[in-house]
Amino acid sequence: MNRYFLNVTIATITGYLTAYFLPDAGRFFYYFATIFILISLFLLFYYLNSRKYNQIILIAAIFLLSLLYFHFYELKMQNDFINYNGQELELIGYIKDFPEIKNEEVIYSINTLYIKKDNTYKRIKGIIRLKTVDNKNIFNYGDVLRFKGKIRIPKERTNPGSVDYKAVMLQKGIFATLFSREIEKIGEYNEGLLRTYIYKVAYNLREHYRKVLQNNLDLKFSSLMMSVIFGIKSNVDSELLKEMGEGGIIHVLAASGLNVGIIYTAFYSLLNFFKIKSSIKACISLFIVFIYALAANFSPPVFRAFIMLLIIVLGNIINRKSDPLNNLSFAAFLVLIFNPLLLFSISFQFSFLATLGLILFYGYFKRMFSFLPDFLNATFSTTLSAQILLIPFLIYYFHYLSLASIFTNIIIVPIISFCLIIGLISGINIFPIFNSFLLKLSGLLLKYSLMFNSIVIKFPYAVVPVEDKGLLPLILYYLIIAMLFDFPKKMLSKGNYNVDYYRKFKITTLIFSIILIIFVYFQKGPLEVTFLDVGQGDSCIIKTEDNRAFIIDGGGTPRYLTGDFDTGEDILDPFLKSKGLNNIEAVIISHFDDDHAKGLLYILKNYKVNYLLYGVKSSAMLYDEIMKIALKKNIKVMSIAEGDEFKYRNIKFEVLNPLKKYDFKDENDASIVLKMDYKGFKILFTGDLSVEGEKLLLQQKADLKANVLKVGHHGSKTSSSQEFVKAVSPQFAVISVGENNFGHPSEDVLNLLKKQKISILRTDEYGAITFKIFDNRVHIGTMRDE
Repeated sequence: MNRYFLNVTIATITGYLTAYFLPDAGRFFYYFATIFILISLFLLFYYLNSRKYNQIILIAAIFLLSLLYFHFYELKMQNDFINYNGQELELIGYIKDFPEIKNEEVIYSINTLYIKKDNTYKRIKGIIRLKTVDNKNIFNYGDVLRFKGKIRIPKERTNPGSVDYKAVMLQKGIFATLFSREIEKIGEYNEGLLRTYIYKVAYNLREHYRKVLQNNLDLKFSSLMMSVIFGIKSNVDSELLKEMGEGGIIHVLAASGLNVGIIYTAFYSLLNFFKIKSSIKACISLFIVFIYALAANFSPPVFRAFIMLLIIVLGNIINRKSDPLNNLSFAAFLVLIFNPLLLFSISFQFSFLATLGLILFYGYFKRMFSFLPDFLNATFSTTLSAQILLIPFLIYYFHYLSLASIFTNIIIVPIISFCLIIGLISGINIFPIFNSFLLKLSGLLLKYSLMFNSIVIKFPYAVVPVEDKGLLPLILYYLIIAMLFDFPKKMLSKGNYNVDYYRKFKITTLIFSIILIIFVYFQKGPLEVTFLDVGQGDSCIIKTEDNRAFIIDGGGTPRYLTGDFDTGEDILDPFLKSKGLNNIEAVIISHFDDDHAKGLLYILKNYKVNYLLYGVKSSAMLYDEIMKIALKKNIKVMSIAEGDEFKYRNIKFEVLNPLKKYDFKDENDASIVLKMDYKGFKILFTGDLSVEGEKLLLQQKADLKANVLKVGHHGSKTSSSQEFVKAVSPQFAVISVGENNFGHPSEDVLNLLKKQKISILRTDEYGAITFKIFDNRVHIGTMRDE
């Protein structure tokens, strides 16, 4: 069977990846060479009259065209907004999509038209994400708005394991974000009568379902049902999402092929009552599915399902059988032409890999479990085949392997599929009383399904943390799968290979791959000391050779500054998971300012922590909150002071501050000052110690010498005196600081460090900074540079 689009899609993806990973230096030469080769290929195609070679030339040409297309798409995404980053300005634009309502917040996607600066309006194109807290006056698709606020360009990933917010926004075509309390409707934008009408029908459909669900279910389950039906997760509780992820069932919240199939089948069956042609019934049903897909924001899973359905339906109309693998490839090709950046989208990758798994492996597992009853056989086969290709990606993105997912999927997915059918029927609302009963039933089913999931994921080894080890284990995993399911054999023509030789090659490859994966994951690594980028705050995590963690401060800023962002949940937790760290040996709190300790609340609540170490008691509410959690979790709490020492394997910690029986007037000067010594490499942690605190240490004649100085109080001018820096005499100075962080770091401090010829590493410039300490060398790596 000829699968043209499989080859075309592989060539397209390869071209995109090549363009993405090309080094910035010398890109012009690469693209010039690409154009030259492309012209040569077209000339060769024209003069070479060979079907076999022409196919190869066409695939090579598609690869090169894809490389160029990705590059020019990237250029298109570079826009004028970057010139206004951080500026408070007035903009005019129209709403291009449905508003996203999240509790008190409303989020609009705005197609910008004008920007006002110096009393002059200037044309500007691009999509901006507008957030407001006014949920009483909801604006709709097509409304032209005037609004004011500070333009923010989304940040790239600055910590290992964290979300690349800029990439996520660009995948959605969004260039900048803005928060505004001053929004005014000044007109309506006409994108065409038909387009506007269809969009409003889709929006009204979604809002109708939202109201029906909210009238019959509480917010938790109505939000969950909206996600099951339309894939909208905005109001789903973050803790619930986390639990569903650990249970391996979060995919049920992504509207996909099941939704599309049910809607098409239901409407096609309904139209059977009318004596009309099957082709007309198919077209009407497809149009209904299109409206639904629009209401679901045409997410990659829905887009994929709609395209595959369209191909199957059109094939049936013209009496031509379609090939599932070719259909999937064509759908992927269309999605990636529409937006090449979706190649790096989680929803795109998961949707297409799960569907590919079903196509490739469902038959194998169906035969394997033929001894089971049909229902169990189908459930087992569907679950395993959908997940077999996803496992490396699940580990890469979420840093754990859900062993519980086999059981949760078998029990919960059929139940939630039934709830989906109930939810879709509920929108018809012909018999309100019966409708209400059905929705209440779905609410109960969801409640007990989630309870079952919560119980299962708490079993030992239900969720296994896995360290991110790069691409090699991922490649080896797919190599093992290919060998186990004999894909190389299927690609060889019959009689063109030696059976005995192939069997030996297969066994050797399997053994070699498994040994290599075991070696990669179980080899002893260096000690890693990572200063995380927590914005305004301090946090450092030490990863030991035996995969234990010491956390020194946890960052965190007041809730009123960060909205629903939590430093512990959004920065520390992903980092720990990406490193496979599940056991925290000790949490050390230098002092109880929010920007040093607030992020630790999440860690203390959700991780097994052996020790909590602090310096002096604090009057801060945060101190009481942390101590309550420690008491509840049976964490050993110890107060440490000058002269104390503790060791863990080859790591020695020496406490230099706070001084014993000293009455500190400023809590910053009571910060724990800790010197870590690992095989002769020393790091000095200073909290928010000020010049006055530094003088006390110098008077005590403490041994301050260290290779690395964590600069006190984010490089404030009130810290880092010349005498103190000379006493430490570091090679490197790490400054944990956020962008525009109250003027930190001070120019005086920077000049002092430069004068002493000390290398300065700032988290606002480099992102997370990691010192990997080997026996005889130290490697320094950052998120933005090496």
